[in-house]
Order: sequence, then C-alpha cells, then structure tokens
Amino acid sequence: MSRDGVGAPIGVVAALPAEARCLTGGGGRGGPEECVRVSLSGMGQARAYRAARSLAGRGVSALVSFGTAGALAPGLGAGDVVLSTAVLFDREIIEADPDWPSRLAGKLDGRVRVEKGRILHAEAVVASPADKSRLFLSTAALAVDMETAGVARAAAEHGLPWLAIRAIVDEQGVSIPRLALDALSASGRPRLGKLLAGITRAPAEIPRLLRLGRDFRAARSALKTVVRLAGYGLCYGR
Repeated sequence: MSRDGVGAPIGVVAALPAEARCLTGGGGRGGPEECVRVSLSGMGQARAYRAARSLAGRGVSALVSFGTAGALAPGLGAGDVVLSTAVLFDREIIEADPDWPSRLAGKLDGRVRVEKGRILHAEAVVASPADKSRLFLSTAALAVDMETAGVARAAAEHGLPWLAIRAIVDEQGVSIPRLALDALSASGRPRLGKLLAGITRAPAEIPRLLRLGRDFRAARSALKTVVRLAGYGLCYGR
C-alpha cells in the first residue's frame, strides 16, 4: 500500500539517525509502513546514492532527500525549510519534480517558513560564513548539503520523481566549530569521546557548540512539523 492506499510507497534517504527519527517518529498520518520506506545512508553523496538506488530497486514511487542543511542565502534561519527545485553539482543541474514542492509548501503554509529553490552539493561541510556567501553569489543556491545530489542521481537513473526537504541548521553568517565536525563519524553518529577531548583543548568553543545544538534542535523540530502536517507520504501525488 502507498501513502493513499494506491501504488507504491515513497523512498526517503536520511543521512543521520536523528534526521531519520523525525520521519519514523514524526506522528504523520497513515503509518510509516504504509506510506514510506526509510533508508539511513550515512553522510555523503556516494552513501546517499547507494541508499537511493536500493530503495528504487525495491519499487518505490518517488525518492526524497530528507534532513538538514546549511544556509547559503542570507535571511534563512535555523528551522526554516528549503524545498528543492533542483540540485547543482559538478556543473550539472538535476531538476526536482516541478509540482511537488508547491503541494507540500501549501500544506505547510503559516506553520513552517518554507523557501523553494536550488540546493548545492558539497563534498564536505561548508563551515565558514565567507565560503557560504561566496557560494551563494556564484550559484544562487539557497542551501547546501552532501546527500541530495546522490538521491537526485539515483532518481534520474530510475526515472523517478524526487524532492529534497531540508531544514536549515547553520545560517549563512554562522561558523560551524571544527571540533563538532571532527566528532562526527562517517555514518553521522557522534563520537562523544572525541568531542569531550576537543572541548577540553578548546573550552572557548562551548558557546558555539551550544548554539549549534540549539539550531539543530530547531531544524529537527521543523522536520517533525513537516511530517505531522503533510503525513508520511509528504504530499507526493496529492
């Protein structure tokens, strides 16, 4: 059964366990087992591509890149949601489903701040405000992440519609602490020992880490709201 009882469920790729839990425990209507198949990929395009290809091979009707992102556009704040119109990577553009973003945005209107636009692929986290500003000026992409390009590539290869739903964590003017990045494994799981060791060496980073944690919680809250309002099918095909 699908999101509406007809056809196949959608396939959703999330890089981090905390992102996936926003969907699997998000309180959406219809029950996740009927509407969606979720794959936890780990970080990066290659992992997301493999996860999306696996979902496509299981007969899903569409693919979603679901999770968090960094803001490139000024004015986007923590907890704002970007719905993709396309993804840019390696001088290539893959267009998203043309109608899906508007359907979903209409369902979220007034409850979550939503922007529709391009997402930029990056091979590593874009951590500095200067780099974010430069990339916005050169690409006009609203946000940047490391997985959407992999999902979009798999969707294009299998002739499937796709969409990225990305909640902003770090604003354009916010720098991500290096030790926060170093403490994440490739699978996206925190390495607490490494984080504590980094804090011991650089206690001045604590305020920035606290802000990052607060902003990540705001992004997760927005993703949960998306699921609660749109249902587990995320407005695909409605």
